[in-house]
Amino acid sequence: MISPAQAKKLIAANLIKIKNQKINTNTSIGYTLNETIYAERDQPPFDRVTMDGIAINSRTFKNNNYEFNIESVHFAGDSKKTLKNKYCCIEVMTGSVLPEGTDCVIPIERLTIKNNIACLEANYELKKWQFIHRQGSDHKKGEKVLQPGHKIAPIDIALILSCGKDKINVNDEPSIRVISTGCELIPAGKKIQPHQIRMSNGPSIVAMLNEQNYKNCMHHHLVDDRKIQKRNIKKYLTQSNILILSGGISMDKADFIPKILDELNVEEVKAMLNSNDINIIDLRDTSELIENGIIPGSIHTSRGHLEFFADPECEYYKDFFDKNKNLIVYCHSG
Repeated sequence: MISPAQAKKLIAANLIKIKNQKINTNTSIGYTLNETIYAERDQPPFDRVTMDGIAINSRTFKNNNYEFNIESVHFAGDSKKTLKNKYCCIEVMTGSVLPEGTDCVIPIERLTIKNNIACLEANYELKKWQFIHRQGSDHKKGEKVLQPGHKIAPIDIALILSCGKDKINVNDEPSIRVISTGCELIPAGKKIQPHQIRMSNGPSIVAMLNEQNYKNCMHHHLVDDRKIQKRNIKKYLTQSNILILSGGISMDKADFIPKILDELNVEEVKAMLNSNDINIIDLRDTSELIENGIIPGSIHTSRGHLEFFADPECEYYKDFFDKNKNLIVYCHSG
């Protein structure tokens, strides 16, 4: 028996690397991001008006100036304008660039506009920078906004697009197989005997994975037959990236899963030995080689030299650490 913390550590140490693909950002909801997203520029990229109204210089309001001649009208998408007379105003629309020389927006609801003059309501109080989304207040140019491993949600689409990314690198959707075992489990809808129980854990795990946008998930149930379990688990190991086992690993004499996994692991390594795409690196001491023998075709090297031999930038690099090949590295402990 191990603790949850130990189990989590074991899982983290054995995580597989999923292949990635580049897809359209608009269709990336539910995928796992496989690149860092940086802010293309300051967000927002300018002081942005957030209410229809007028833009003024707030210092003129302190002089009890409640009427402002409108110099011009400024729409979203227009290039930046400049207020020529600080006692006047520029009529602005939501989303437009705050005009140069202004630092405050008064909403249209607080104004009366007549004969090109904007009149404020009585006793109106304002604050400098009100109704203005300040440049860079969300993100500064070059700032990390999303990191690899992030599960993309609908709200992230707007953020990614605002960074200029119409396509992004994401992990391929992993193929997940959930395996439950036991002759006592009967699916819902099937006739059940008094000594049997309903099959629920496997389907529940698949449902939880689906909720997290993992769609390539299937549940398979195997009866307590060693041959059937070994044949099917071997098949599912080759067909999927992740295998989740629900039960079958207790001390029960009908729980064959641990031994089956050990056997399949040894068989897999034996099959790999016949491949040209693998190098087996033996890190044991010479005395251990003499005492216990070696795996045919394996390459012996000292543990103390490992970092030097495996580094392509090092002058002592050895080509049997070719990154294009699979490596099995083992020592006395395994």
